[in-house]
Amino acid sequence: MIALDDQPFNVVNNRGFQRVVAALKPRYTLPSDKYFRTSLIPDLFKMMSAKLTDVLASARFISFTTDSWRTSQCIDSLLSITAHWITNSWDRQSAVIAACPIEGSHTAENLAGIVAS
Repeated sequence: MIALDDQPFNVVNNRGFQRVVAALKPRYTLPSDKYFRTSLIPDLFKMMSAKLTDVLASARFISFTTDSWRTSQCIDSLLSITAHWITNSWDRQSAVIAACPIEGSHTAENLAGIVAS
């Protein structure tokens, strides 16, 4: 929910959120925002990265695209690299494999330097 809805980790500290969780499962102990920041999300990232690496290793051909974008929650512009491939059952797949802030102007030279690093 935190990642999908782009919520801050401290949403788990909000009284309303705690009440909803308590109503759904009264005996559940809600983890702290620190647990989400330092354990759950980093562990989930490692697991998903390993799965994506395995999937990409089995792809016969992969193409890459880049895009720059920003969201209302992020004041920085971001540059992303997305991998695209087709599975053996002909399903189109894609995954963002990298994203980093764009510092400076959006010139071809600057963006190339970001991609190269």
